[in-house]
Amino acid sequence: MAMIKAGLEGNVKAYEAVAKYAGQSGQTEADEEEQRIRTDRAKRARDQEVGDESGAEENIQTFLKAMNPTQDELDSLFDDEEEEEVNAEEAEETGEV
Repeated sequence: MAMIKAGLEGNVKAYEAVAKYAGQSGQTEADEEEQRIRTDRAKRARDQEVGDESGAEENIQTFLKAMNPTQDELDSLFDDEEEEEVNAEEAEETGEV
């Protein structure tokens, strides 16, 4: 309570200490997001140099997910193929390639 009073009276250090413990920061959300991105990039670069196993685990999970697609993913896959066949037939009929 004394620090809050001191901060209200103009003590900048007391104000900064109270703000810090209250969860306030001088950084904006954009600054924090940029810091998260930089940290993530640094971790990935380190993992590539060292050969981190967690990246391998992520690749395995992605592979397993691809081996077990959802019905929506299958439907969209075949919809794209049908559109390509129709476009190819139209191009063939008009003589355009």
